[in-house]
Amino acid sequence: QHLVSEVSVAQAEAQTNERRYQNLINTAPDIVYTLAGGDSIITLLNPAFETVTGWSQNEWIGKAFNTLVHPDDLKLATETFQQILKGENPPSFELRILTKSGTYLICEFTNTPQFELEKIVGLLGIARDITDRKLAEQELIRAKEKAEKSDRLKSAFLANMSHEIRTPMNGILGFADLLKEPNLTGKKQQEYIKIIEKSGVRMLN
Repeated sequence: QHLVSEVSVAQAEAQTNERRYQNLINTAPDIVYTLAGGDSIITLLNPAFETVTGWSQNEWIGKAFNTLVHPDDLKLATETFQQILKGENPPSFELRILTKSGTYLICEFTNTPQFELEKIVGLLGIARDITDRKLAEQELIRAKEKAEKSDRLKSAFLANMSHEIRTPMNGILGFADLLKEPNLTGKKQQEYIKIIEKSGVRMLN
């Protein structure tokens, strides 16, 4: 009777833990999923999957996860899932996931192997939508590049302006100094004045 009581307590605790586990999955804001074996067949999806992607859970349970992945990301997804199924622990990675509207979201994936009788039979994963964060990062990069380009253009403009001002200014100062010569003829004087005027007009322009 004592053994039966202990078994009943253990069963009750297991059921409580199972309910907590299910509540956690069902209320999580990120996508929670399980994949079976090497074919990456989806065996579980939480309600957040529909909220994030627009697809219902029933539309994808039983189908291959890879068909959700952007073609350019398939190699990364396949290689990483194979690592996990071998018992390795690769870091989080990013994949583009198809939504029901036909667009792709950028999601950050974290996975862990699933065991049955000490054998890996699949994986449990969490996918977080980071599309807005990635777009913000790209916008910051574009803004930085634009600012750097603007700074380079400003520097080039100032260098060019400095050259354009310095060249005629040297002419003006040089010929103004020559006008001070005591034995300067009227013809030379007029020639120097014309050069000064020409340099002044160039500076004005």
